Amino acid sequence: MPSSTINSGHPLIKKIAPKVSKGLLGKQVALVVGDGSGAKPNDAVQEQQTFINNNKIIAMTGSTSSASAVALNKFAEREKILYLWWRFSGSNDTTGKDCARYSFRQCFYGETAANAIGPVLVKAFGKNRKAAFMTPDYTYGHTVTKSVNDYLSKNAGWTMVTNQISPLAPKTSASISTNIANSGAEFIINVNWGPRRRAVGPAGQAVRSDPEDEDGDPLPRSRSWPRKSDRN
Repeated sequence: MPSSTINSGHPLIKKIAPKVSKGLLGKQVALVVGDGSGAKPNDAVQEQQTFINNNKIIAMTGSTSSASAVALNKFAEREKILYLWWRFSGSNDTTGKDCARYSFRQCFYGETAANAIGPVLVKAFGKNRKAAFMTPDYTYGHTVTKSVNDYLSKNAGWTMVTNQISPLAPKTSASISTNIANSGAEFIINVNWGPRRRAVGPAGQAVRSDPEDEDGDPLPRSRSWPRKSDRN
């Protein structure tokens, strides 16, 4: 919702906050925007520090990078300023282990996603299966992999036969594909997203020599791809 909707007392804001009229508590709401340069936590913190110094902000939001979100949690705690985190961060640590008092999350994350997709995978493919994980090397990847593996191992006896850690680059190295192919995995669980999500291709082909083999993607669009024998 744009700040102009709040400042003008628009009917849309009246529906959720009937007493709001031309701003909040008689004050106009202003929005300032900066570019945190992707998954670079230091840049995100510096940008918000500039907003505090120059614009006297009272709350901050944004960041699609879990690494940046975790850094901004600590920054918000230090500066005692609200961090309203409404966008996508799959890491459990975004509002997890540090119990950040000034940070609030509106989206799902690794553990909740694992608890949602886990029962579906178990129902579709059964217990005591072998899975290879592809994990991006930052907080999002590691916490999502742990959550999914914890659910599947504790509730269905699944085994992680290999966990291939990948750098933040769009291509999968040949060694990752080879390691997965030699692991005995029946499934690939690809925790990567964006361009790196598509990099599962070479590794998936290495595993799909058996038509019963599968690969799956826990975040952000949970799914398990159909068996090769089921494709037209």
